[in-house]
Amino acid sequence: WQWFRENGVYWDVMRVPRDRSSAPVTLVRGNPRAIDGHVSPDGSLLAYQSTESGRYEVYLTRYPSLEGRWQASNTGGQWPRWSARGDRLYFSRGDDVMEVEVGGGASPALGNPRVLVTRPHAGPFSFGFDMMFALSADGGRFFTARTPDTGRQRPRLAIVQNWAAGLKP
Repeated sequence: WQWFRENGVYWDVMRVPRDRSSAPVTLVRGNPRAIDGHVSPDGSLLAYQSTESGRYEVYLTRYPSLEGRWQASNTGGQWPRWSARGDRLYFSRGDDVMEVEVGGGASPALGNPRVLVTRPHAGPFSFGFDMMFALSADGGRFFTARTPDTGRQRPRLAIVQNWAAGLKP
C-alpha cells in the first residue's frame, strides 16, 4: 500500500489506499529520492531509503506521526525489510544483506549494522540499485534473484535457507 511517484526530479514515499477510496498521502518527501517505505510490524516506525546524504541510506521515522528521523545504515543501504517481530531491520548493501537491531523507547535504539549474509554476486538490479531481496514471513529465509555466471542475462531465483544456523552468538 506504499509506493513512490516521480514528481519532477523528486521521488516520494506515499501511502495509497488499495481501494482508492481517498487520495494518496505523501509520507516522506524525496530529496531527491525517498523510496521503498515499510511500516514495522507493530505500526510504530516507517523504514525507507533516501539519497539525502548523496547515496542511498536507510532511515526510520515514527509512524504515523512522521516525527523524528534516525539513520539505520552507515555505509550505504537499500531495500529495508522488517523482521517478523520488528526487532531487526534488514537491508541490502551491494552483495551483502545487513542486519541492525532496533529497540523501542522514546527514540529507537539502533545497533551497529553488521553483515548477515553475503549473496552470490548479482550486479546492480536496474538504474544502479543494489539487488532487491525478500524475507519469508517466519524470518527463516531470504529470497533474491541473481544473474548466473553462465553468460545468460536472465536472473534466476536463489533461495538461502537456514541462514541463521551459521551465526555465532
